[in-house]
Amino acid sequence: MEDQNDAHHGMVMKSAYLQKKKNIFTIIPGLLLLLLISVYLIWLSTKFAIIEDLTHNNRHSLSTVSVDLLAQIDGPVKITAYARQDHELRNAISQFIEKYQNIKPDIFLEFVDPDTTPETIRELGIRINGELVFEYQGRMEHVRSADENTIMNTFAKLWQGKQSWVGFLYGHGERDLLGRANHDLGGFGIQLKNRGYYVQPVNLAEIPDIPDNTSILVVAGPRIPLLESEISSIVNYLDRGGNFLWLLDPGEQDNLSQTLLRYFEIELARGTVIDTAGQLIGIDDPTVTIITSSLYTPHPLLKNFSYTTIYPNASAILPGDSKTWISAPLLMTGNQAWVESSPLENDVKFDPENDLQGPLTIGLALSRTISAAKPESQHDQRVIIVGDGDFLSNTYLENSGNLDLGIRIFSWLGYHENLIEIPVRTLSDMNLTVSTYVIGAIGIFFLVIMPLASMTIAITIWRNKRLSQ
Repeated sequence: MEDQNDAHHGMVMKSAYLQKKKNIFTIIPGLLLLLLISVYLIWLSTKFAIIEDLTHNNRHSLSTVSVDLLAQIDGPVKITAYARQDHELRNAISQFIEKYQNIKPDIFLEFVDPDTTPETIRELGIRINGELVFEYQGRMEHVRSADENTIMNTFAKLWQGKQSWVGFLYGHGERDLLGRANHDLGGFGIQLKNRGYYVQPVNLAEIPDIPDNTSILVVAGPRIPLLESEISSIVNYLDRGGNFLWLLDPGEQDNLSQTLLRYFEIELARGTVIDTAGQLIGIDDPTVTIITSSLYTPHPLLKNFSYTTIYPNASAILPGDSKTWISAPLLMTGNQAWVESSPLENDVKFDPENDLQGPLTIGLALSRTISAAKPESQHDQRVIIVGDGDFLSNTYLENSGNLDLGIRIFSWLGYHENLIEIPVRTLSDMNLTVSTYVIGAIGIFFLVIMPLASMTIAITIWRNKRLSQ
């Protein structure tokens, strides 16, 4: 009987062994097929790439305007990255430039270790590790801040062969384009320099005339009167056809302002603009003017611009009937705004007899054709007047679309129309903010619940195996 049981047990064991062997031989072809498919997919991935930008602001993709501009640039562009032997830095530069190479394949990137070429570094004026030098048709530009607007400005300057020098009037208590005080424009000045503009103070007490290479002259709220010779220098600059940005403040009636108002054939309403629209978005101060997308005028500077902009303590501009200048309202308030002519005390109310009812112009674009003896010297002179010097100040620059509008103003004044629509990217999805309760819940889940669950599953499996034996 025992022999029969042993024989039966042996047959069962042999049958199980054969079945197990059969199963193994059945699985092997499937595993081989899966391995071959994996190898084939890996090979395909080296030949073809599918890239999709899933970030909130598409910050890893180029704007349509940038793509169109790159398509217009004929010929190769060489980019030399002066970066040390740092794998992470070089890899980051390569990935950043790759976005442009995907659109324009004849962009060539080369790395140079600055420690190995000290003489070249001194000659080129390389200042930082990772600095990029762009070369195109014998022209050269340096890039020290890698963002889309800066890169595209660099491409445009190389392509057009133009340098934009921004001079700002200095020495009379103006808002300083390099200053750090709240009322200064230093933050915006940094943005301009990062985008390839050359920003230079112009002190007319030290130089008799505004340099001829000044592309744009900025006058931002002088606090003390200018000398007559200084005013004459500004008027001469305008007579020569220089482009001009004038940032006005309410009540500004100094000798320069009076001269410029006559020159541009406009008037400035006496008083401060009151705008109740801000109450709808939680701004209680009625002297803060809000301009939304529906209020922007159809001007090339504002093409496809939809951000809300904020103007604290603005003044209204009254365009005149000029035969010299082509006038175009740029920034308009809604009907609910008015110019408060009386002192701002407690609650202000509209007085139909003394106050000026909206819509009001707080931004004006002027242009005229400057004739010259040589046809190639004839050009379009451009002027922007904004009845508020605060909107680009360090305090308000980052509010809503103020920075974007400022960059657009300089792009238009500098004849860089192809750069007007390049957005100033803000990375809104870089930081994750969670409450203390959420952090605590995450900690309990990973430090307590998951380990207990894993232990419970392991003990259950172990018990089941013991009971089945």
